[in-house]
Amino acid sequence: MHKTWQQQVNNIYLYTFFSGMMFWYGIEQLFLEEIGDGVFVRGVTLAVFSVGMVISNIPAGAFSDIWGRVKSLKIAVLMMFLALLVLLLSQNVWHYAIGSLLFAFYWSFDEGAKEAFIYDTLVDNKVEGEYPKILGRSYAALLVGAAFANFLSGFIADATSLRTTYAISFIPCVIAFYFVLKLHEPDHHKQVGKKIFRQLDDAFRAIKVHKVLAAIVIAQMLIYTVMSVSQEFAQVAVVEHTNSAILLGFSWGIMGLIMAWGNLGAHKIKNIFLFIV
Repeated sequence: MHKTWQQQVNNIYLYTFFSGMMFWYGIEQLFLEEIGDGVFVRGVTLAVFSVGMVISNIPAGAFSDIWGRVKSLKIAVLMMFLALLVLLLSQNVWHYAIGSLLFAFYWSFDEGAKEAFIYDTLVDNKVEGEYPKILGRSYAALLVGAAFANFLSGFIADATSLRTTYAISFIPCVIAFYFVLKLHEPDHHKQVGKKIFRQLDDAFRAIKVHKVLAAIVIAQMLIYTVMSVSQEFAQVAVVEHTNSAILLGFSWGIMGLIMAWGNLGAHKIKNIFLFIV
């Protein structure tokens, strides 16, 4: 007998919570300063991550449609594990760039499949009206996990080393994989065709034909660009004034909690312009 949709949703919450617990993220800039010119390393890794997202996002979505949401999430966790390994062992900007590329692949396989898993599971159980609220809670769980890790990251780095924050992140990565194993593949995705190139062609055709969809894609790209640059280089600005790992970690922990609060209430905002803001 299939697990109830509430159990499946709870497992997704737990998966996202633990996958968000990357103890290095909140103090990443301090590590980048150790392996090279921090600003240059940040720029290169952000560029590589962004290119990785562009080239892998739609193919990862097609993979999820054809071979399943759960398989896609398993690949995502594997990519996260490999990315952590490369980042941990990095000695220069180019090593770190490879880790950033692998992390982009993780993000591509995770994000679309996670959203689709939630939607398909709710459709299977005829409760798809709950989708906006549950999706918001899922992202809130991710951000709360990230905030928790960020708050601790500075203390861990001060007591041990900056590299330890990468090493300890393997623990929540393994736990996240455990909760992926508890997921049951929804039936709804099986309605999708089985040819990956046809799947990709349909996606591009839909974007080309539907102006609203194309506008949403462009808007998402612009919002992603602004948010990525501002968030990533904010650490560079903070490090110019302090090299305290504890203060940096706390700053990003607070940001994570604020973003989590926003995701919890986003589904209540009906005005499209207010929602975009």
